[in-house]
Amino acid sequence: MTKEDIIIIIISGIIGGAGAELFTKKVLISKYPKYFKKGDLLLDIIIKYFKKRKKKRKDDVVIVKSTISKSVNERINTKYDLRTDSNGQDIDSHSETLRQYHKILWSKALPNGKILELSDIKGNTYLYHKSELGEFFFGSDAITHSYKNHKRKQWIVRQIPSEVDELYAAGCTVGSYIIFPGNQIDGKNTINQERGCNYLIDDRFDLTLECIRRFYSGQASPLYDTLKRYKSFFDLFGNFRSYVNFFLLQDLVDEQEQIKFYLPFDDFAGPPIFSNVEDYLLYKKRVMNFIDRRNGRISKLTRSRC
Repeated sequence: MTKEDIIIIIISGIIGGAGAELFTKKVLISKYPKYFKKGDLLLDIIIKYFKKRKKKRKDDVVIVKSTISKSVNERINTKYDLRTDSNGQDIDSHSETLRQYHKILWSKALPNGKILELSDIKGNTYLYHKSELGEFFFGSDAITHSYKNHKRKQWIVRQIPSEVDELYAAGCTVGSYIIFPGNQIDGKNTINQERGCNYLIDDRFDLTLECIRRFYSGQASPLYDTLKRYKSFFDLFGNFRSYVNFFLLQDLVDEQEQIKFYLPFDDFAGPPIFSNVEDYLLYKKRVMNFIDRRNGRISKLTRSRC
């Protein structure tokens, strides 16, 4: 049973004569703890609708489902600071808003026409999918990095704290996040873990995307073995261009499917570094441009669903 099934039960219960007062946030969270949590976007929508409704209508189910679809998409706020509901902890794992945004954004048709429907009700799993497409355990991953708290880069970030803080804040919006398979295979690093630990990537997403591009074309890269463990995930998209389009990454890729690197690329000859403040400022400018454009694509996508 999905959350949407529970919503229909709730609606049907009200239509059948149960009082709307029985369906407050507290009651819903208590009665359906697996399906609803504090901060759940759907709760406000359901309750608000039934408070405004003056009498029962036969088409309540259709209306509410439509209202949910429209309202949830409208409520993806690309300016929302995801630190707000993560209580000073890691946004990827503690922002319920981000999890709902991921669920809404990436529950959509794949290139083969089949739907990647994401669920947030499986225990100890951030987002989950199981169907004929396969079984997938997803986690959230930040794809922009200010290096504000990176020990080896303190020599540079301390010189320009306001610039670093500006990039850090921009990286706390939804356009700075993506999902990857989050389950370890054979006890080895996930994609998220490996791209953070691999000294040739250093948590740079432009470099990660170059590795993904090479993976689709069968070329070696610092992340090849890690990506290969999750081949079934990348197979969902068929090819690199479709992967890029699905996750709204077009602003990091040119028409020839080459990566638009933040800084000059040395073909993984050595670790990416900032040689000076000017390097960092150029990096910052390009990362913030990517965040801004991706947030714009997210807003356009959600509007098109309404």
